[in-house]
Parts: sequence; C-alpha cells; structure tokens
Amino acid sequence: MNYEALRFEHLLNLTDDKYSVCVHAMLFRSDDETFAQFRSAFKRGAIKRKSACDALGQLRAHGSPHQKQITNLLLEHISGEKDEPILCSIIAALGQGEREARILNAILSNAEHPSPTVRWRVVCELGKYRDPTAVEALILRTQDEDEGVRQGTNYELASLNVDSPAIREAFMIGLSDEEPIVREAALYGLARLGDERVVPALLREFDADGNSKIFHAEQNPPEDTFMLALRKMADEEFTGDSAELKTAIARCEAYVNR
Repeated sequence: MNYEALRFEHLLNLTDDKYSVCVHAMLFRSDDETFAQFRSAFKRGAIKRKSACDALGQLRAHGSPHQKQITNLLLEHISGEKDEPILCSIIAALGQGEREARILNAILSNAEHPSPTVRWRVVCELGKYRDPTAVEALILRTQDEDEGVRQGTNYELASLNVDSPAIREAFMIGLSDEEPIVREAALYGLARLGDERVVPALLREFDADGNSKIFHAEQNPPEDTFMLALRKMADEEFTGDSAELKTAIARCEAYVNR
C-alpha cells in the first residue's frame, strides 16, 4: 500500500494498526489543508492525538513551513494535557527544531510532574539547552526520587559539555547513589569533565581483575570515555595519587580485555 498517497483522514484512521508507517507518511504533507487536519486530530482519540504530536515533532525537526503554527498548536495543548503518553509526545515534539524561550518555559513547567515518565521526557529535552535555567533544572533532577530520571539527568548533563562547580558536585553526589545505573552515569559525567576524582571512584567500581557490578562489557565498554579520560590525565600534570591512577588504568584495561 502506498501510504503517502492516502488522504490524511485515512492515515489517521490507520494509526491504530500501522502507527509508525502512518506517522512517517504524514511527514510528506506540508500544505495548509493538512495542517488544518493536524489541528482537528487533537479532538480525536488518544492514539490519533499522539500520532499527530509525533508527526508534528518530525515536521518541526525538518523545518516545516508551518513551524510557528505547529509550535503554537503544541503550546496550546501542553498545559491542559492529562494523558501522559500524549504529554510526553508534545514535550518531545517541542524539543525538535528551533529553540525558543517560550518552548523552554513550557518544558520546564512539567519538571515537577508527578509521573516519572513525564519527568524523564522533560530531562531528555532540557538536555538540548545550554541555557542556565535548563542546566539548573537538570541539576535539581539529579536528586529525583526515580532512579531512571536520575540516571537520565546525569547523562544529559554530561552530554551538554558544560562545566561548573554545581554540575561537578551533582556528579559527585551521584557517585554515592545506591542504584548502579546512576553511579555509572555520574562516573561518565565526571570523566568527560576530566575531574581527577573519577580515579578513586572507578577504583571502587572495578576489582583487581576488572570485574564490575555496574558495567557490562557487551553494553558499556569504558574505553571510549573512561580510558581516554584516564590516559589524558596520565599524559598531563596529574595532581592526585599517581599510583591510584595507574591502578585505575590497569583495572579498566583488565575489564576491557577480560
């Protein structure tokens, strides 16, 4: 079936069974009539509303001529949306394309949402902003009650490549988290900043044989980040315990080669 040739209404009706294909086909529509159909989709059932949000996000990402109207439509619905999957789709759609202060404010308005799924989505989109307000919100979320949100926040902060004492302190706090996935993310952030305190932290997570309770070689090989960070420290003027640094490198190498 040529989904791209189908009328918008037909595509919308097929989203229950052919969600991804139909959303992709919607991306080829940029005319005024189609945008009017997108607006009407917000009055339909949950799946159709979500498919419209996902498609609108992709249209924002691809520079739709309706960029401003799409943004206005999404902002119009974000504050009153009660359905969590749809709210997440709206937030994700707003995270695509051009950055605007009003979009950031709308995303931030959900940072304390009771659903960890929504808070996780907020964190993912805040990670696209280097704005101090967004960074501050991310730092706060490193103390979220949900471990998945804490993990995601540490990774987003690390990916920003922004450095500050507050960010480093957030990573240091994460190193003592009871959840391994959070400690791993905090280690990653500290290593990317080249913080020497990553050395004793890594020694706590690797034994002499390169075994670790938080890393899995087939999924998260540390050589990309941890080995590069450690070797860079070794090549430069390391102010910490040089014996600890050599041991950390040896344990990481043992982990990689085991």
